[in-house]
Amino acid sequence: MSGASYRKFSYAIAAGATQLITRRGDFFHVVAADQSFSVGWDNGEQTPFFAGLEYEVPNGESFNQVAIENTSGTPMAIEVGIGSGGVRDGRFTVTGALDVRDNGGASFDEVVAAFAMPNTFTTGAPVIIFNGSGYVPIIRDANSARREIVISNEGAGTVYVTSDRDAGPGEGLPLKAGQSMTLQTSSLIRARNDSGADVPIHWAELEFA
Repeated sequence: MSGASYRKFSYAIAAGATQLITRRGDFFHVVAADQSFSVGWDNGEQTPFFAGLEYEVPNGESFNQVAIENTSGTPMAIEVGIGSGGVRDGRFTVTGALDVRDNGGASFDEVVAAFAMPNTFTTGAPVIIFNGSGYVPIIRDANSARREIVISNEGAGTVYVTSDRDAGPGEGLPLKAGQSMTLQTSSLIRARNDSGADVPIHWAELEFA
């Protein structure tokens, strides 16, 4: 094997100081860092960087020098890797308890469920959206188990899909005659019809049982 190389560098950089690394490479990544910092390549402009990020030079090019600036007010410890070819350091170690909830409080199981395939396919009689109703009629009620709903305009006029009971003419997403629309929502769905004739809307829901 030829053309592949990799080397790690560890430094303690004083507050406000810059550490230069002279080494040819086509990728740079930060293994660990305990302070904020910025990085520049080949005397280029400094850019904010942090642990875990990797920069790879595009189009088969390479760099010869890396400048790491400690932009914080205290000394920092940093470990970086510079290499070329197909070498990557993908090691990752976690110690102690790991909280897999996101900032919104979703658990790991909830996140997995959000990406799971629905297991129920439901259809029913078409919903007639009457022309010029005093309020915007409902195609389907809210359904917390619904992942997607497909609605199809089998009439001769355009309707406007919305969730607003009091939507005005032309307000909403237009669904023309013969068109279908797929929505990823569990909310109530209505349609405004000012086409001059009643419009039948066929529907199908994909949901979790």
